[in-house]
Amino acid sequence: MKQFFLILSGLALLTGCSSKNDSVEGPVQSRIRIAPSISRVTGLNFDTGDRIGLTIVKSGANYCENTPLRFDGTVFVSDDLFWYDDSSEKSNLTAYYPYLAEGAPASFTVRADQKLAADHEASDLLAATATDVVPSQTAVNMVFTHLLTKIVIDITNNSANTIQEVTLKGSRCTATVDLSTKSVQVDASSAETDIYPFSTVTAGRYEAILVPQRAALELEIQTSDGNRHIKTFQATDLQSGAEYAIEAVISNTNKIHASISGAVKGWEDGGAIAPVEDDLPEDSDLLEYAGVKYRIRQLSNGTTWMAENLRYIPEGKRVSSSPSDENGIWYPCTTSFTASSDTEYIQRQGLLYDLATAVGEPVTADNFRNIEGVQGICPEGWHLPTRADLESLIAVNSELGSSFFTYAGTRDPSGKYIGSLMSGNFSKGYLLCTSTESSVYTPEDLNYQYLLFSKSNQVNIIDIDCRSGMPVRCVKNATSGE
Repeated sequence: MKQFFLILSGLALLTGCSSKNDSVEGPVQSRIRIAPSISRVTGLNFDTGDRIGLTIVKSGANYCENTPLRFDGTVFVSDDLFWYDDSSEKSNLTAYYPYLAEGAPASFTVRADQKLAADHEASDLLAATATDVVPSQTAVNMVFTHLLTKIVIDITNNSANTIQEVTLKGSRCTATVDLSTKSVQVDASSAETDIYPFSTVTAGRYEAILVPQRAALELEIQTSDGNRHIKTFQATDLQSGAEYAIEAVISNTNKIHASISGAVKGWEDGGAIAPVEDDLPEDSDLLEYAGVKYRIRQLSNGTTWMAENLRYIPEGKRVSSSPSDENGIWYPCTTSFTASSDTEYIQRQGLLYDLATAVGEPVTADNFRNIEGVQGICPEGWHLPTRADLESLIAVNSELGSSFFTYAGTRDPSGKYIGSLMSGNFSKGYLLCTSTESSVYTPEDLNYQYLLFSKSNQVNIIDIDCRSGMPVRCVKNATSGE
């Protein structure tokens, strides 16, 4: 592991440690100071005002605990931190950065939003230990190491659009910490959280600090034309103190190519992470419908699907924020089961439609078996999925990649939002279908076949009440040509 050498030499203790006034002045009594030779995540030197926390244990008791030392431009100092006067008594020292006033961390959470330099730097946890130290006017060498994982993202943008936002998905933000052994362990009970990296002074370069863990990272780049460019990487063990470099290229046809590998820039080489092949959108094109662009995906079996959920609002319809409305079209719900009208959230999740709204007419006893595969609210040359379409999609599930599906909640006929959650995120998703096995029209209990998919790799077809509000994706007609 790449290490930082910091030198301790004598100064004075703040609260919790001996001060000059209550100590006997001796030949070795002097202030403790730390002279760093290399710095944290963003530079080669600490900045004036930076603080570390120091704990000294001697004879099994704390001589000082979590005492802050401030960088004055040359060394870390505290006006009240002095060595004890028994020059033969040994002690153990533990230090960490960044300083936390509430105490040396037993648990540490990286910032989800690291776009500001201060939040990025506050996520870089370093620790150092020194054992069997005796008071001396000479320096005490300490080795500081990075405890977390660093991701460097270099984006080459060859498109005509500007980059609006970069998001790194698929990791948990919290870890348990043992500073004495300089070890961290991801908190498996914490939720997966989107990380928004720091944009460095180098054009197109972003950096993020993550908790070491096994994760299938997903890079999402949003551009000014409203498109989201997504690449998913295989699940990999991200190591403590390791740095990984992601190189992404957005082509002039709005396609993204990305790779990830290890690099040594003050951190340990993390090795390579392989991308998920045939994810999005190397083989994707764009469909513009009603002024909105959708990614589409041609699969190996010859079928072409929308690769994101529909956001079309039919003429004469309004989108409802109340699932109790019988309006037929609703805003997507959040994980707290409330409606969200946020533009970016709608772009990710799509809108929710009942069957009647999707097919463009009421479902009645006369037509309930005759709406299979109609165009409905889909664009010209496309149709609403049938059971046969769902079965063909299930057959090529292994090639879809984890970001093809959108995990979202639904609107229940009882008038509320529902959804299956895992670690604070939706763990299941659905797609509307126009096929039914019902032979009798029962308006209060008419089920149609929908696609269910889950993060546990479950993909199958289930019966759901047609009054439910579900995401919609359209399928290209086989006879419409390319």
